[in-house]
Amino acid sequence: MDIKKLSLKKFIEDSEIVEQEFDFAGYAGIAEIYAMSIVLFRKGNSQDVCAMAFYNIVHRELISLANNIISNIGLGVKFGSSMKKIKRKYGEPFSMYETYIDTVDCNYLVKPDLFICFGVTNNRLAYLQIVNDYEMAQDIADARREY
Repeated sequence: MDIKKLSLKKFIEDSEIVEQEFDFAGYAGIAEIYAMSIVLFRKGNSQDVCAMAFYNIVHRELISLANNIISNIGLGVKFGSSMKKIKRKYGEPFSMYETYIDTVDCNYLVKPDLFICFGVTNNRLAYLQIVNDYEMAQDIADARREY
């Protein structure tokens, strides 16, 4: 799963995308943002996307767009997928913790440079973080192990 060359411009019109300075897990960089819900993050001055996040994916249009993006990178699950399907694809998470009522973060270090957090609400995928950068993936995984 490689997100490095991904751009929101492949999926939606430029005029709907905001590009701005952004902090992702303590790392400074630039992000492409759509509807304050989908973020593609480039660390420092890099041209490569090293992290992506999907939050508040609740409207039909956002669900469709988010599912199109994650299908394009070969994630193997989509928004609304059950926890059972996620575990079938990725196994048991190395850490799980409740973030809100009925919401659990399920953290996976798939490879040393690939961290995925599936946010599951009412047993369904509701939000998602993917980090495809060794340093960031290790830092985030270390922090999540402490929960």
